[in-house]
Amino acid sequence: MEIDKKYELFVQLTDNTLTPGDNSDYIARPLPTESLNRDDILAEAISKNPGLEPENLGMCYDVLMRTMRELLLGGKRLNTELFQASVGYTGIVEKGVWNYNRNKAHINFSQSRSLGQIMENNIHINITSEQSLPIYINSVSAAATRGSEQRNAVSSGKPAVFTGKSIQVAGTDPSVGVTLRNVTTGKTVKVSPDMFSQNTASKLAFVIPSGLPNGEYELKVTTQSNANGGMLKAPRSAVQTVFIGTGTPTPDPDEPPQG
Repeated sequence: MEIDKKYELFVQLTDNTLTPGDNSDYIARPLPTESLNRDDILAEAISKNPGLEPENLGMCYDVLMRTMRELLLGGKRLNTELFQASVGYTGIVEKGVWNYNRNKAHINFSQSRSLGQIMENNIHINITSEQSLPIYINSVSAAATRGSEQRNAVSSGKPAVFTGKSIQVAGTDPSVGVTLRNVTTGKTVKVSPDMFSQNTASKLAFVIPSGLPNGEYELKVTTQSNANGGMLKAPRSAVQTVFIGTGTPTPDPDEPPQG
């Protein structure tokens, strides 16, 4: 195995939710990348040695995969330059009887010693950027405006429903919550938590504060929830234009597509 080559890996940083009181530590996550199948691997091998016959190489690959599969299923332990593999078992065997619903056999894979040495000595990590949390509102509906052609219309003092991604309102930061800012006057009103009837990662339902004058509003949802039950250190926000009363709100060029 080639061990003198240097390899470049790229990672993004995201909040370490296990240390909510520390704003300086992060978890590294790999960048999204392509997944290679059999044909992709064979094409890469041929590109390194154009003299290889694709049919012969493909046959050798298939024989190798089939042989390793049969050896593993026969209980053998495999030690290759890339990995070690062996059969493992899970579940408690009660009264000495194998229960196929509770007890399972599986294959354990671990990197080989030589590959581990390369990972330790021949890898350079590039941190590209901090990973941002996808958060957005993509639809607005209100029972009081059903049947109306008005888009994103809500009514003061009436319930409204907002759907999106990662919009559950949670966290202790003072900015967390839902606000409505009148675009004309700049006045901002915060929605009281007791007005919420639904608060999940994909749906918010609450009563629009009463007494708000008709007009265009910027609705902002701010949360520290990461949609997986954990809390982010820094709050994230999603913004949507809504309209109280009649008329058409100014289109938002950055607004995610509807639906």
